[in-house]
Amino acid sequence: HRLAKEDAKTQVAAARERERLQRLDAKTAEKAAAAATRERERTARHDEKARETIEKLVYEYVGRAARLVIKEQEEEEKKLRQGAREAERAEKAREEEARKAAVQAEREAKRVQREVEAEREKGLRHMLKLRRHEGRRVVHVSLSIDAAVLASGNPPAVRLAFGFPEKVVGATRLRDGIERIMSEYDYTSKSEAFNKNHRWMQLLDSVELGLQQSVGEQYAVRSSMGCGGWASVPWLAVSHPSESTQHGLYLQYLFRSDMSGVYLCLGQGTSKLKAAFGGPAASEHLAHVGDFVRARFTALIGDDSGFDLTGQIDLRARGKALAKSYEEGAIVSLLYERGGCPPEETLLEQLDLIKEAYAAVLADPEYLEKIKGPMDKRLGAVASAAGGSKKRVSLKKLGAGRSSGQVRALAREAADAAG
Repeated sequence: HRLAKEDAKTQVAAARERERLQRLDAKTAEKAAAAATRERERTARHDEKARETIEKLVYEYVGRAARLVIKEQEEEEKKLRQGAREAERAEKAREEEARKAAVQAEREAKRVQREVEAEREKGLRHMLKLRRHEGRRVVHVSLSIDAAVLASGNPPAVRLAFGFPEKVVGATRLRDGIERIMSEYDYTSKSEAFNKNHRWMQLLDSVELGLQQSVGEQYAVRSSMGCGGWASVPWLAVSHPSESTQHGLYLQYLFRSDMSGVYLCLGQGTSKLKAAFGGPAASEHLAHVGDFVRARFTALIGDDSGFDLTGQIDLRARGKALAKSYEEGAIVSLLYERGGCPPEETLLEQLDLIKEAYAAVLADPEYLEKIKGPMDKRLGAVASAAGGSKKRVSLKKLGAGRSSGQVRALAREAADAAG
């Protein structure tokens, strides 16, 4: 019975132990389940937080990336707009530049045209006098009313009358003109006051017109009987518009001061050479050009043409500065004595002969490149250094310490230098 009780106790104790163990296991399981639940909850919270963090990071990254993309797009659009504006500005600038260039080109074309026209007019300026003469139709017109009829109260009749002037300068043939000048002109005459309307002046103008008609518009014809007083050596000059009578080559008829003859010369201008370089240098240049021209003249025409190739002429005007300059500048000459001038046709043939040689010399490359070109540059440099000013000198200053004849000679030289 005791064993049974003990066995019962043992069973009860065992049962209790089992219960306790079961409760402990249950409690442990419950704790484990609670711990697991808490762990899951913690893990869930951690995961949620991580997810939220990741979402936040992703949102921030996406937002940042989106902002970057938007900024890049805006910058690209800005660049495109700026490029468009720059292209538009460039296009406007090109259009404005093209417009300005077109305006400038048009102005330049007009300027060139004006220069060409001015140069052409300048080249044909020597023809103006001839054209004015050829186009001139001089008629005097007068209107008159009978005063008695007017006083009577009746309608007056107007009388129209035409008349022609007695003195109209026309063209004179070369031979007739130079013969008349040699027979009539006398610069020493006290009874013939210097006047631009003097018959001698009109005669020389008419010879100039006739000579201009003969040589045509390729050459300029000028003449002079003095400036402020009668010249001791009247002259007629035939020159190419490109040549200056102050330092270039030109043809001229030089009358002797005693009117015993007239020279047809191919000569050189001296006034500008002497003023720029002095007498000795000018003489050296004149000699060089004279030798060159005489050589070309001989080659073109020959030495049996009747022209004097020595360059020696005698204008019989001792002590006259201008006459001496004309003599120094003479290269080729032909003398016509008073009363012995050949017929008009012969005069013009000899003029054409020397004119052809003159034209050939002017077109000679050696003359253009080694004589005319360098001399024009030197004279231009001298003019630039002097400021290019043309000073007026009064006759009062001109006459200081000089005789009246010297003053007239200097005045004529100044007039010739001024063209």
